[in-house]
Amino acid sequence: MNTVSGISSAGSLAIHKMGLGRDDFLKLLTVEMKNQNPLEPLDNKEFIAQLATFSTLEQMMNLNESFVSFMNINSKADVLSVLGKQVSVQISDSQTITGRVIEINYKNDQPYLKLSYSGGILETEFNNIVSVEN
Repeated sequence: MNTVSGISSAGSLAIHKMGLGRDDFLKLLTVEMKNQNPLEPLDNKEFIAQLATFSTLEQMMNLNESFVSFMNINSKADVLSVLGKQVSVQISDSQTITGRVIEINYKNDQPYLKLSYSGGILETEFNNIVSVEN
């Protein structure tokens, strides 16, 4: 089966770019092994190159997952750092409100601040902050 066999390192990277993951790569490799011609088995060097490519792909995916997790932790730390502080938030093009952050909530993975200010309590998105004071 020429259409399955002979997936090179470049081919593996192309597969990754098409959005296929490690499970898809393993399935392709398994199909390739099952359908190879017994009289012309897969070259050892090519097989090792494919395994090395898979290993590299696996490590890159793990690194990406770790990086995303790290970024989420950093983002939450940034949000938590304003708790108890005086902040100014942009409510509209012409209105800014200043108050103390008394609570932080998450809705659909987006942080919202609850501010206590002279006019009462206001809930607003974290991204509306224009300044932070101690």
